[in-house]
Amino acid sequence: MPATLARMGSFATALYDALLSAGVASDRAREVVDLFDRSVDERYGLHAQVLATKSDLAELRSATRSDLTEIRTEIVELRAETRSDIAELRAETRNNIAELRSEMKNDIAELRSEMKNGIAELRSDTKTDMATKFDLAELRSETKIRFSNLETRIAETKSELVKWMLAALTAQTALLLALKLV
Repeated sequence: MPATLARMGSFATALYDALLSAGVASDRAREVVDLFDRSVDERYGLHAQVLATKSDLAELRSATRSDLTEIRTEIVELRAETRSDIAELRAETRNNIAELRSEMKNDIAELRSEMKNGIAELRSDTKTDMATKFDLAELRSETKIRFSNLETRIAETKSELVKWMLAALTAQTALLLALKLV
């Protein structure tokens, strides 16, 4: 048996012996066994690329565990960061709400004050208008009374004037008559 066949192993030797007993020439049988061996090596190489060994799986398992540990650590850190960020946002939101409440209270107080002042001003203006109206009514009433008094005085004065004029005319007439008689 040649040295290359011994190196190939028992299957190659058995194949070689079978080919020889089937009447295949020795050189041709060796070529077939070599071709078969290369074909098996190629297939094994392809399968080795696709299939994993126990050590490959152990390395992969170890790498996966390491990755999972890193991911878990990152998740814990992200949770802590997220909680911190949420706490900051809550505090900031509470501060903003407190500021808004304070501003709204101030604005409402300012509006109340303005409204009270406006209402007081309206009341004052209304009172002034009412007082003016009452003063006008009083003034009208007083004016009517005065006009009435004036009219009465004018009528009395006319009456007095007529009396004086009649008295004067009577006196003149008496004088004239006395002068004519004399």
